[in-house]
Amino acid sequence: MAIFSQSNKWDLDSDLQMLAVNFRFISLMITALLLTACSGDDNGFPSYQTFSPPTAAQLSISPQAEVDTILFLDYQFNDAAGRPEGVSKINWYLDNKLQNSALQFTPRKQNEGQWLHFCVTPIAAYGNNHTGTLTCSIAALILPASGSAPTAENVQIDSALQPGKTVQGDYQYLDVDEDLEGNSKLIWALNTLEVAQGNSYTLPANSENSQLSFCVTPIALTGEPKTGVEVCDTKTVAGSYTAPTATSLLISPTPVTGNLLTGSYLFSDANSRTEGSSLSSWRLDGSEVATNTTLTLAATDEDKSLEFCVTPIAAYGQNATGTQSCTLVTNVAPKAGSAPVASSLAISSPLQPGQGVNASYLYSDADADIEASSLTLWRIDNVDSGTDLSLTLPVDSEGKNLELCVTPIALTGSPKQGSQVCQSLTIIGSYPPPTATSLLISPTPMTNTLLTGSYQFNDANSRPEGTSLISWKLDASEVATSITLTLLATDEDKNIEFCVTPIAAYGQNASGTQACTLVANADPLPGSAPSVTNLTWDTFAKPSTFLTLSYDFIDSDGDTEGVSLFSWKLDNIEVSQNISYTPSANSGGKNLAFCVTPVAVTGTPKIGSQSCITADIAAILLSGNLQLDDTLTLEIKGYTDLGVIWRSSNPSNNSTRSTSNSSFTISRGTPTESAFTLVSHDIEVCVTTAEEGELCSLASTYDSTEVTGGLPIAIDAGFNVTQRGVAPIPYADLTIGLITKRLHRPLTTVETSILNNAQPTVPLFDSQRAENGTSVFWGLFTWPNSNTHCLERGYSLTVDGINDTSDAFGLRQYYDHIVSLYPALPSTHVSLALGWGTNADYYWSISDVGGGSHADVYMVSGALGSITDTRPEYAACIETLP
Repeated sequence: MAIFSQSNKWDLDSDLQMLAVNFRFISLMITALLLTACSGDDNGFPSYQTFSPPTAAQLSISPQAEVDTILFLDYQFNDAAGRPEGVSKINWYLDNKLQNSALQFTPRKQNEGQWLHFCVTPIAAYGNNHTGTLTCSIAALILPASGSAPTAENVQIDSALQPGKTVQGDYQYLDVDEDLEGNSKLIWALNTLEVAQGNSYTLPANSENSQLSFCVTPIALTGEPKTGVEVCDTKTVAGSYTAPTATSLLISPTPVTGNLLTGSYLFSDANSRTEGSSLSSWRLDGSEVATNTTLTLAATDEDKSLEFCVTPIAAYGQNATGTQSCTLVTNVAPKAGSAPVASSLAISSPLQPGQGVNASYLYSDADADIEASSLTLWRIDNVDSGTDLSLTLPVDSEGKNLELCVTPIALTGSPKQGSQVCQSLTIIGSYPPPTATSLLISPTPMTNTLLTGSYQFNDANSRPEGTSLISWKLDASEVATSITLTLLATDEDKNIEFCVTPIAAYGQNASGTQACTLVANADPLPGSAPSVTNLTWDTFAKPSTFLTLSYDFIDSDGDTEGVSLFSWKLDNIEVSQNISYTPSANSGGKNLAFCVTPVAVTGTPKIGSQSCITADIAAILLSGNLQLDDTLTLEIKGYTDLGVIWRSSNPSNNSTRSTSNSSFTISRGTPTESAFTLVSHDIEVCVTTAEEGELCSLASTYDSTEVTGGLPIAIDAGFNVTQRGVAPIPYADLTIGLITKRLHRPLTTVETSILNNAQPTVPLFDSQRAENGTSVFWGLFTWPNSNTHCLERGYSLTVDGINDTSDAFGLRQYYDHIVSLYPALPSTHVSLALGWGTNADYYWSISDVGGGSHADVYMVSGALGSITDTRPEYAACIETLP
């Protein structure tokens, strides 16, 4: 009997309840003593009886444990002798800490998230062994009480927003359910980007005019919901400033032409703002010439007035720009240096008496001082004849000495005048131009060959040859100006010419017309064919992987590689001619070859011999029939095999069954092992590779053309098999004399559905049964449907083989035959050895026992039975083999 029950909770307070219990306990004890005294032995004294201790069971707490909810306990008091309950001990615990011994318990907010349970020590009303064992309820998690979310009010930034200073945020936390505040989120954001957390934040020095937000998301310590709505206060950062100043302006070094000057100054800001992009200005004669802090004085700046000025600008804030300050005006002094130089004096030709000639020269000054009015002087046979850059030669000047002298003068710098330089020529009269003939290139133009050009110089006036101009041309472009030329490999097949512009040693028309050889072709120099070495894979070859290779192009003649020829072959069939290739997803296990035929840009021969490299595309191939006692064949392609494990996917029996790296026979591990440790489950093979570690595959995942058969476990709406496992042994053959007949196993419900879809005349199952310990459902048929099922498949039912021996091949004969094949099994041979469904059901026979019933055989033991034809049972069909 239970003192407390779910349907009858005590409403009295705990003191009144305890009083009532004590009263009942005293009453029961008095009654028990009186009854014992009246009916006992020993002249009216109570007889002695030994009791078993009482127990408490079915402990529970109701309703659901929530904050501020009155919780009641419930349990059942049990006593083997039927004694009534005395004052059992009750204790309530929070997180395993004792709270009280009342009959009810109300958790508070501070208990949220703690674990609550109660314990009972059952006590019988009287007798020995009246105290039982302490029993405790399952702990219940105290959930928060549903209420209102907390709120944040009066959220504000309560400090002046001065960049570089720390500001404070303030808010008021409220919760109508009086839940205390937990870890509320305090977020500072600058221009919407979170920059800090907490109730204070130091503004960056460059935060002027930024948008500062202080956001509060209130979070309660207890209750539900705990998180309230985020509330923000946003203000614009705006400080107060005075304008900056620039002082201590200085130019260094002393301003001299040609010097690099640097302007310096001191930036000052009363609010310690950092400097922004202050404006620098260099002024020459009052005009700005530069805006950075350095200036290089040119020679033309000599004697100009110079100032360096700065307009100070702070990095941010009001009054960021201050007043411009300048150095005192100073004068640019000339730089003491070198005198100017006149060089490369030249007199135009021809020097024809009676005609004008012109002079030219190069002016230079080491100090970059520009030229002023340099002095020019012409002399003919030491007689001054002119001071300009041009002079008309006297008619009688033929054969005389013409001298040109230049004294360079600089506009600036010191000293300004350089030394006089002179150039002399002999005046010579008019001549026809020379010619070049008999031009020849030898030897025959070939790549990597040194060629020499030759010609005949001719002049009608027998002037000696001066510096005639040589020109070698390839495809009409000049490539050399010396008398020899070495053709490179890259010059192959180009047009080559050797040209000469004849030049006489002196006189008018000293240069003749350019003459050239006939255009010839630059042939390749015979050499060696290119070759390929170090052909290696860049990538591990496996399906759907982008593959590339590396190789070294070798040409002993130094010819560079052209467009070499590539060929990818899959099982000796070319699939690509690119430098890279991605094998298809179904290419695993195939042989992949990559071949390179090297081709040179130049030289002959250009095409070398083909070089190849081969590899098997990485794959773990499996083939065979997914059926008990059949063998699966394993091929490891492309991988380095470090070990193989075969096992069943049966979670309760998935230990290693084999470590063969070539095959696995799906057989029972021991003579007594049940076939159903394998039947309906998958076979997993795991290969440990050096390249990719352990790779595991299920046999059923391979294409049905590779791993055939298997027991259908699931199908889709189109009756396609979507899951399969290891199939049972499909049949049992029995030979008597010269006749062999085959008994086909019963079909599963899935197999029956597939067969009915393909052949509608084959009936569907009438019922189903799962073999013990498996998830395989076998189809059960009434006798008429069993008979039709076999006939439509081209088979028939067989006799029972016990009472009906009209056919020597009865169910009992097959049972005995199967038992003889597996002597180690103690029983249930058909199921444990073949994986056929037999548990708790019989196999129909064709033997009619009358009254709408047929004989059946219990294939667990071979026992004969019979039952009405409407009872669904197993259907095993028989056929005679040819």
